[in-house]
Amino acid sequence: MDDQVRAFLENEQQLRLIKRLGRGGFAEVWEVEAPSGVRSAVKVSLDPLDGKSPAVQKELENLKLIRALAGHPHLVTLIDYWVVENHLVTRWELATDGDLLQLCERYREEGKPGIPFKELIKLMDEAADGLDFLHQQGIYHRDIKPQNLLLFHGHVKIGDLGLAKLVGASTASHTGSGTFGYLPPEAWEEHRLSPTVDLYSLAATYIRLRTGREPFGTNPVEIVERQKKGEPILEGLEAGEAQFVRAALACKAEDRPQQGVRNWVRSLYSALRGQRPSSLATGSGEPVVGRSEVQLKHEIVVDPSGGGDVRTLAEAMERVASGGTIRLAEGTHWLDQPLKITKPVSLVGAGRDITRVVCEKEGSVIEYSSQGRFAASGISFQHTGQLPADVLVLRGGDVAIRECRFEGGSYDEDRDLGGNGLWLCGTVWGVVERCESLRNGGCGIRVSDAAQPTLEGNTCRENGDCGIAYFGSAAGTARNNTCEHNAVGIGVDEQAQPTLEGNTCRQNGQSGIAYFGSAAGTARNNTCEKNAFHGIQVSEQAQPTLEGNTCRENGQCGIAYVGSAAGTARNNTCEHNSLYGIYVDEQAQPTLEGNTCRENGSCGIAYVGSAAGTARNNVCKENATYDIYVEQGAQPVLENNTANRKGGGVSPYDGAQPVLENNTAKKTAKSGASENGVVIGGVIGGVIGGGIGFLIGGPIGLKIGWVIGFVIGGVIGSQSG
Repeated sequence: MDDQVRAFLENEQQLRLIKRLGRGGFAEVWEVEAPSGVRSAVKVSLDPLDGKSPAVQKELENLKLIRALAGHPHLVTLIDYWVVENHLVTRWELATDGDLLQLCERYREEGKPGIPFKELIKLMDEAADGLDFLHQQGIYHRDIKPQNLLLFHGHVKIGDLGLAKLVGASTASHTGSGTFGYLPPEAWEEHRLSPTVDLYSLAATYIRLRTGREPFGTNPVEIVERQKKGEPILEGLEAGEAQFVRAALACKAEDRPQQGVRNWVRSLYSALRGQRPSSLATGSGEPVVGRSEVQLKHEIVVDPSGGGDVRTLAEAMERVASGGTIRLAEGTHWLDQPLKITKPVSLVGAGRDITRVVCEKEGSVIEYSSQGRFAASGISFQHTGQLPADVLVLRGGDVAIRECRFEGGSYDEDRDLGGNGLWLCGTVWGVVERCESLRNGGCGIRVSDAAQPTLEGNTCRENGDCGIAYFGSAAGTARNNTCEHNAVGIGVDEQAQPTLEGNTCRQNGQSGIAYFGSAAGTARNNTCEKNAFHGIQVSEQAQPTLEGNTCRENGQCGIAYVGSAAGTARNNTCEHNSLYGIYVDEQAQPTLEGNTCRENGSCGIAYVGSAAGTARNNVCKENATYDIYVEQGAQPVLENNTANRKGGGVSPYDGAQPVLENNTAKKTAKSGASENGVVIGGVIGGVIGGGIGFLIGGPIGLKIGWVIGFVIGGVIGSQSG
């Protein structure tokens, strides 16, 4: 690894290099560990790139798009990327269980030819789902092979997305990347990518993993001849299976299946097992069609007025086949008891304003617990009454929830039970988009355990706790959601590390976005405005990356760090907040870089308590008291900041020992704050904060009240004397 790249990773990004995982012709891959203990994979190009090359610029543009796809359950997440001394450096989610080639070799060591069909077809289905998603975004992967299908807790994610290419780039021209024997002939012969390029590569991968043999042999001449003739090595495959694989490996692109990758995988399954493509198992078991299953219906209409197949949703669930569809007519569908769903199903309403599913019992309205696909659209799920209950609970599987509403979750504080509008837990993945979660006693949308959904374009309003909340080891992406008039807009706690992007959190009773526990992840390009406390709050041991956010007109601070919080705040704008632009207290030590703090009611950036960390290249101007304020005991490094205020620029309190290097300050002056002012401020702040925490109640209330105490104490101290 280049010495400057190593220094950048270890010093700038604070990543500890654990071990090198591999080295290829283009790059080497290292396992690294962040200060929070979270490990990831860093890929570094071996040779410097020509930064002026149009091809290189195009690949960097592609990486921006790939990073925006974070959260899909079958795509490895690109966490970040940089160009360091012309070396391309990308940081990826780290696979927990190796790749499919390694899994295949383990089976071969046991005397089997490859991965057994029952297990392999499920893994291929997951990979196909990821490829179809990429194709819907206009992206080809162009290097599908066993080594790039990675295992995460038994599920496949597609890796090495750095080669992914936009469909519209010069009519999908191919520039030579990819793996010989897995790329279709038009890619290496005509330098052209067809829409079936990834289907071809996945079919070749299937042969390697199923039989243990290379799909076209190992001799280069033999590989070329077999590919041009469309004659893969199919020994070891059953007749029906071989037919579908051969079709996907046709020499001419137009002769291959054109209905999508996942459709091909399910057709392959059907050919071998004599079942419909839609019945492919997505859980650990293999589907079995017996006499009773044949009698079940694949589509049922529910109409309470009697115009459908059945009158109640509960009856429809008994009669619908696994993977079937239940259509709910306009009206109110009452449930006598919470509905427990244990098989894949799709619920389709006539629109969330006119189709309602309602229950008043304790527990939930609907609870889904299967590893198959659950879909719902155009339905309002409502809980009525005072008994504790969540509204819709999803405990596993691949979910697709669109244009639904979740309302009336009832929270029992004494029992800490219920209250969530939508609760995604277990190992749920999939998408929730354009939904509303309103007036629930707990969280609008709660994501916990190891769930990794994509939440996009949802509205969470007037919920008693968080609009959106992440707990446990939850991850995934929340993008372009609106969270307003909740206690907290978006809360991230415990070891959760989601990507929050483009969300609007405004007029919430506490903070717009709040990190607690050991939470991490990234908050990028969010708007947090007019919240009662802070735009973004980072406390305890949380270490998120805050990038490009706008925090304005909040009741206290734009961004506040307390406890032992750390992480990075980069290129954020904090303006017109009542107290501080960025506030750092206690033992917090974040890196503040390239932020703009202007026209705030007290200071642009303030360090109090024993705070430390680094503030670099920030611009602070026209703040009411001081642009940058450092209280006694705080020891930050201030480097290359610009402070511009008529009264005071960079203002260390008497006895403070910041490191000041290459800062620009106009007309600076000491604050004049007295030691008594700081002490009195701390006491008053503690009393006020404790009182607020008591009134709010609950663990979130205590945490928020604790933070308020430090902030109020700091501002009283900084303005006393």
